Amino acid sequence: MTGNIIGEDFSKNLKDEIKRRQKAHGSGFASQRTPDQIQYLNNRNAWLKLASSVYVIGEQTNTNFKYQENDSTGGEFIQTDANRDGIYDGVERLKAIGISDPENFVGNQLAQKTVLFNTLQEAQFDSKSEFTSYKTRSGISKTNSLWNSNNSYGLGGSEFGLSPAPGLLSADIKCVNRGSIREATVTIKAYNRFQFELLELVYLRLGYSVMLEWGFDKYIDNNQKIENVGNTFIENYWFKNQVPNLAIYSWIEHYRDIYNFHYDGFYGKVTNFDWQFNADGTYDITLKLITRGDVIESLTARNKVLSVTPEDIQEDIDDQSGILGFGKKGVGEIPESNIVGVSGDSKLGYKLYELVRDKKWAERIEGDTVRGPFFSWESAREHYDQNYPNIDLPDYNYFMTFGKLLEYCQNLLQPTVGKEFPEPAALVFNYSEDGNVGTTYPNLISLDPKVCIIKPQLFQTSDNTIEELNIPDYFNDLKEYNFNDGDCYFGKIMNIYLNFEFIAESLASVNDEGELSIFGFLEQITTGINKSFGNIINLEPIIKDDIIVTIIDQNPIPGLVKPPTPTISLFGTEISGSNTTSNFVTDINFKTEITPDLATQITVGATAGGSATKNYDATPFSNWNKGLIDRQNPSFQDTPGYEAEDEDLSAINAAWEAGKEVGNITKFINIRISKNADQTSEYEVNKNVKFEGITFPNVEYTTFVSLAKGFLYAKNVFKQIVEVLPSTIVGNFLDSLLYDEAKQYDNNFQLYLVRAFGGKINIQTEKGNTKSVSKKIKNALYTQLSDDFVTQGHQSFKGYVNLNNQKLFKETGQPSTQIGFLPLKLGFTTEGISGIKIYNSFKSKTRFLPSQYDKAVNFIIEQVDHKIADNNWTTNLGCLSIPKTDSEQYKSPFKGKTRSLTPESTLIVNNGPIDPPGVIDRDGLLTDDPLKIIDNRTVNGIPVNTSTYGQEISISTAVGYMNKNVQYQFEQFYNNLKNGGYDSYVISINAVYRSFQRSVELKEQNPKNASPGKSVHNYAAGVDFNVTDSLGRVLRKADYDPWIEQGIVAEAEKVGILWGGYFAGYRDSIHFYVNFNRDTALRNAAADNPGKPQRDWDTQNTDIK
Repeated sequence: MTGNIIGEDFSKNLKDEIKRRQKAHGSGFASQRTPDQIQYLNNRNAWLKLASSVYVIGEQTNTNFKYQENDSTGGEFIQTDANRDGIYDGVERLKAIGISDPENFVGNQLAQKTVLFNTLQEAQFDSKSEFTSYKTRSGISKTNSLWNSNNSYGLGGSEFGLSPAPGLLSADIKCVNRGSIREATVTIKAYNRFQFELLELVYLRLGYSVMLEWGFDKYIDNNQKIENVGNTFIENYWFKNQVPNLAIYSWIEHYRDIYNFHYDGFYGKVTNFDWQFNADGTYDITLKLITRGDVIESLTARNKVLSVTPEDIQEDIDDQSGILGFGKKGVGEIPESNIVGVSGDSKLGYKLYELVRDKKWAERIEGDTVRGPFFSWESAREHYDQNYPNIDLPDYNYFMTFGKLLEYCQNLLQPTVGKEFPEPAALVFNYSEDGNVGTTYPNLISLDPKVCIIKPQLFQTSDNTIEELNIPDYFNDLKEYNFNDGDCYFGKIMNIYLNFEFIAESLASVNDEGELSIFGFLEQITTGINKSFGNIINLEPIIKDDIIVTIIDQNPIPGLVKPPTPTISLFGTEISGSNTTSNFVTDINFKTEITPDLATQITVGATAGGSATKNYDATPFSNWNKGLIDRQNPSFQDTPGYEAEDEDLSAINAAWEAGKEVGNITKFINIRISKNADQTSEYEVNKNVKFEGITFPNVEYTTFVSLAKGFLYAKNVFKQIVEVLPSTIVGNFLDSLLYDEAKQYDNNFQLYLVRAFGGKINIQTEKGNTKSVSKKIKNALYTQLSDDFVTQGHQSFKGYVNLNNQKLFKETGQPSTQIGFLPLKLGFTTEGISGIKIYNSFKSKTRFLPSQYDKAVNFIIEQVDHKIADNNWTTNLGCLSIPKTDSEQYKSPFKGKTRSLTPESTLIVNNGPIDPPGVIDRDGLLTDDPLKIIDNRTVNGIPVNTSTYGQEISISTAVGYMNKNVQYQFEQFYNNLKNGGYDSYVISINAVYRSFQRSVELKEQNPKNASPGKSVHNYAAGVDFNVTDSLGRVLRKADYDPWIEQGIVAEAEKVGILWGGYFAGYRDSIHFYVNFNRDTALRNAAADNPGKPQRDWDTQNTDIK
């Protein structure tokens, strides 16, 4: 996982390894298995290795140890002659279990002599501390000595007979909390008391570091040749020096790669153990290990190390009177705030207090308080002097970036250690500004500035009714949040500014025991951020690579990463000419877990198209149910509608026809709507329409029909009320129906923006009229921090997002990604493999699931578990699912004009034409030109048909070149490309049919070419073509990834057409064909051409079935 991005494809090296394995497993079908393949598949053994970090302190010279740093290795422990508080009891521990020569076990020597590499083995090193070999155990001990390093039997003496050496039985590695932490359960067998005491001294050490490694003894290279797994981290580095934690994980990654993912490692610590004494005198030991990242659960965010009394604080307040934040009324007073309350609870709490007290907030320092990690709202407001009101709650004046907070977490919340035995940082916090991205959305602002704020980017959209919006200039003092790369829009989450008071509130929140872990603290922070942005962002803290604290966004960012290519075959065997592959999966399961929180969204998603409701975003489930509805509940609306009678519909249509068009409001619609939609385009107009005495201004036809029906429904209800109510009550009732601006506070986000910052907006009254609403800057509500206004912001933004998402879904067929993970889970077990990471995106090559699942969801790896036992290694993978958005079909909601924030900037909305929402203009190539097919067929340089050569031909013509037995599949293939978003693509057909005579000529030119009657071209069952994409790039024979990445191969595979890019031995990426039995076709060809020499056979429509 790069940075904090989820959904990345497997690495190229890992995908190559998967192909190698699938090729090995598929061997033996089209050709004989090689000896190396047979050995790899049938004589491959799993191994398991465990080493301890125990270091025995010796007594000979009253040895002391200190840590000496080393630039190349990170540092090491060295001996000195100074007495270390008289500690030398390590030797006594050795003597107590029966070691007669403890001087040979001090320092690293005990751990080196007790490496559990399947059985107990001694690692040997030369004078330069370089590993040489393991001392091989064999035979039976002929002495009664408890210790020996040479014999397989007799370790622990012979008092109760000769016992075999102890050894590892199994290891079970599991992910916890979606991979944030990994746990390992290791079982060990000891055969007598001495062996048990020895292992207890080395491995049953709570909190001590251990290195667990496992793998297969053999792997295959690119040529399907056997290679042996060699030395690993334990032999090469574990016993040398104290390697920094991050370096250990880098070495594990290194060995995964060089051994083609037939190796894996686990660096952790002992958290628990238990053992059982058996009737036969043996011991069963179970060791519980956990990766070092688990300290995030145990390290407290409230490490009280200070003694700050209320008297100290009051003294500071008195001393700092008149300084920003303390004595100047209305400019950030904090004496009664949470910032003061937590100042004595932790270093971080005190840092907040210290910053408010000592930082010169009123000074404008570029890179610090201006476009830097800190921000004072009041200082910026006063500097720009736009007449915005003061902050009503001055203790909410101070902000720091999320990145700065994580930096403080790393430096202030990590445990302190002694100088003689320094320890690398327990955790590394990822607070890179560029390496941490999250979701954004048009017109995204923080709805609760008491939690956080960002520098917003305001977008003009086609349905905008804002005439004027004042953008506060104080936002200029913030770092940029919104960025884009073409149509991919994202935010830099480290540039979210967190309110000091909110941070303090989070620190003050503790559990029943009065504790708050760092992980719990970060969960509080991310939950607050998510809510303040209307859950457009869905941040959560995780542990990456066992040690790196990372903040991820569960909502995928469309276009940020390339969609995964089909990689792992889950079921069956695939035969493609001489290239046969098969899976190495041993078990598959698929299940759904529907939570109560998703019940309503699924219910709405079961209706036609998700229905029009601003309260729920059901578009992910609508795509899942595409083409289906629940006939009992065909639609879902926020309020009941009116079922118009035929005469009502006629009247509505007549009113529309009589309406007057509104100039300059035409808009382009229905472009590349979905993969299966007709390629149509049309123009619709907005009109001013009069109906039932009411004017409906500037409306589309569909909007007008909906409003007119609603009016008829309300009119019908009103008539029933009037019939039963006295006239005086009717008058009051009419008064209550008059427009009230406040009724739109909860459902009009554009109105919310005007109320927040000042401006002018046109809103529609309940009578269908337009009313202008203004808000002066001095009365703007954003700085007033009202809870009611925050609630109204949440409600209106929710409706704005849901309706916008539904609109895009109807236009594009692409669901929103704001729901995060879906409750569909795929799990499967494979032979052991490493290198698969949590949050990798996964796509199966085998379509054993219902076809709609592949269209509706992508799978994200959430679980990578391993089990090593009985000479075997298996990997269990679990996948979450997320809504699928097609990168080629995805249409960004970020359409329209933007206004950058410059001093005295005002957004004037009605100032010109607007890009239509949902239409992509990739690199300026906005077009609806259809897919083109060009006839470039030649034989030996001569055009096959001079009348069509170099000309565009129809799909039916191109299909007519093919054998009648495959025409249906190729017609589907070409039509799927045409309707699947491949506008402006050009297919240049180079070859289809090849005569037997031409095959003879080609065979003479190159013996590797197919013999006559053996090529699919001899029967017009294959086609060679190049593709020119919409950017002018030509996909050629030697290319590989572009064909897959652009989805052309997937479209072919959907209809049973195979691809030459998968050929073994050479690449023929321009070749697409239908497979069949060549011998059967050859016999049929002979029957079709009796008496003719083979060179003259006509086989273009020979029956190949």
